[in-house]
Formats: sequence, structure tokens, C-alpha cells
Amino acid sequence: MKKISVLFAFLLVAAVTFVGCKKDEETPDVPTITVSLKSGYTSTAWKGDTVKYTVTMGSNEKLATLKIEPNFGNTGTNVVSETLTGTSKTYDYEYVVPTAGINDGDVISITFTVTDDKDGKNTANQSITMDEPVTANPINSYLNKTLVSAYLATTSGDQFIVALTGTTFRHDATGSSAATFGFISGGGSGADFVCSGSTLSFSQKPSGWSTGAKLATTTLTAAQFDAIANENDLLAAMPSSITSDDIKGLNTTYVAVLAFEVGGKKGLVKMPSSFTNAQDQSIVISIKVQQL
Repeated sequence: MKKISVLFAFLLVAAVTFVGCKKDEETPDVPTITVSLKSGYTSTAWKGDTVKYTVTMGSNEKLATLKIEPNFGNTGTNVVSETLTGTSKTYDYEYVVPTAGINDGDVISITFTVTDDKDGKNTANQSITMDEPVTANPINSYLNKTLVSAYLATTSGDQFIVALTGTTFRHDATGSSAATFGFISGGGSGADFVCSGSTLSFSQKPSGWSTGAKLATTTLTAAQFDAIANENDLLAAMPSSITSDDIKGLNTTYVAVLAFEVGGKKGLVKMPSSFTNAQDQSIVISIKVQQL
């Protein structure tokens, strides 16, 4: 009997010791916090931009505080010290990138810290990389330029145009040899745009014309041409190959926008809404081209 009592006492002490150790090893609960970018925002920005986040917090205890501290631009509304209530909370945060002291490639870190009323604490972090926008080069636009079919050379107006400058010429005028392309209609091939390398036979070519310009058709609409505002837009709209010396039969196979390349510069030509094959045809075109 004595042995049984001793054994029972030993087991009781061991159990108490085990429970005590287990309690010592338990980690107290801490609040949870997650931070995510709001829809439409990214982790890259630049001077003056706003980046918006959703902060979601929860705890088995009552929430106490939320602190938000960026490592740069830590003034004004960028810094938050908020008293919380309840056991869950969603908070909307906006960080405004300062306009001074920012360089391309800089990384701004933001620390989000939540506490509860039992001194539990948790943090989350977000970063924003500074990405300086690249300003697209401007383009030249020459709108509503009139060309007349070169088949009426003796009586008509200008039949050829230097697309890089928007200057138009009659075929026999000084400077016409610099023309990028010309317009003819009334012949067997119909309404045509021609460069200096065209083999089409017509007598009203500028003397010494040899600019090496090339043409190509595109699938662009007039509205898409109108929307082009800078060099990036222009180059993105270009066909992959510009190799033709002429574009024939526009009165039968209509193309709204042609592409051209001359002297290493690329451009687009918006056509009139329709063509005929009349020898006295007058058309109005618009050009958008890379700057010299």
C-alpha cells in the first residue's frame, strides 16, 4: 500500500510539472494584419503619385492601435497613428509620393504595425519602387494637305510632297526632287501613290528624283490615325515591313492609312475617304511623321 501511495504522489508531481512547463511554452496570441494594394494600383510610382492600400486586422483580444510609418515622406497624412476598437478592422491607407528628394530606382518602405490591449503586436511591410516615366518624343503633323493628280501637270496644283516637312511641289518646281511621294490617277493602274523608285510610266516626275522612300499599306482606321499623339504611338502603329515603291489602285482597293519610310524616318498618311480614277482628281491627305 505504501508503494502505491508513493507512486501516486510521484505521478501527481510529474503531471503538475508537465502542465506548468506546457504553460510556460505557450506563445500568447498576437493580432493579425495583412496589407494589399487596392485595385488599379501597383508597387511602382513616381513623384506626386498616390498609392492606395487596404489594411485588414483582427485579434482574439480587443485591437488597440494601428501605426503606419514610411521610411521616406513620413509627414502629413502619410503617417498614421490610429486608435482602434473591436476585434477586427479594415483601414484604407493612401501614400502620396513626395515631389522632392526622389530618384529613379529609389525604394520606399512602409511599415504597418497593429497592437491589441494585451500588448500583442504584429507588423506588415510594403515597398514602392520609384519609376520615372519616359516622355515620348513629339512628332510632326501636317494636316489637310492637297495633292492633285500628276496627269494634269500643265494646269494642276501640287502633285508631290516632302513628308518630313509637309511642303508640296509641282513636279517641275525647284525642290520637287526631294519629294517623298506623289499622287497620280487617270491611268491604267488607277489612283496611285508613287515613290521615286516606282516603275509606273508617267512623264510628270520631278527631275533627278531619287529619295529612296518606300510605302506600305496598313490596317489602321482614320480614327486610329487621329489618335496618334507621339513617337511611341506612331512607331507602335507601323507595319513590320515598308518596302513598296508604289501603292496602286486605291480607287478599287481602298486603304485608309499608308505608312512610309524615308531617310531613316517613319510616318503615316491618312487617305481621303474615297478615290476615283479621274485625271483631274484632287485629294486631301494628312501626315504624321517622326521629327528630323
